[in-house]
Amino acid sequence: MQKFSVYLENGFDHDHVTLAVDDQLLADQSDLSTRYQIGLAHKVDITVPDAGPNVLRVGLPDRGRTAEVALDAASGRHIRVNLVGDEPVIDVDPDPPRFA
Repeated sequence: MQKFSVYLENGFDHDHVTLAVDDQLLADQSDLSTRYQIGLAHKVDITVPDAGPNVLRVGLPDRGRTAEVALDAASGRHIRVNLVGDEPVIDVDPDPPRFA
């Protein structure tokens, strides 16, 4: 099994957020808002099978938006999600973010 950390960072304002890997719902969080003092709304640790490819889908059902990224531990285990306007933007980083 592979472990990843998903950081829901800037732009969230009382949002409903879902995280799914290959159509398996891993997290369903409501009323998430960014704490601007630290730039983080929520952190979710997920575990996915070694056999891939695995695709993480970040959904914002109330906004009708989704974004996807292929999970590859070699590229990084830290998945950063920010909202730019209404669009979720996903970045993969080998190092964890540093919050204030």
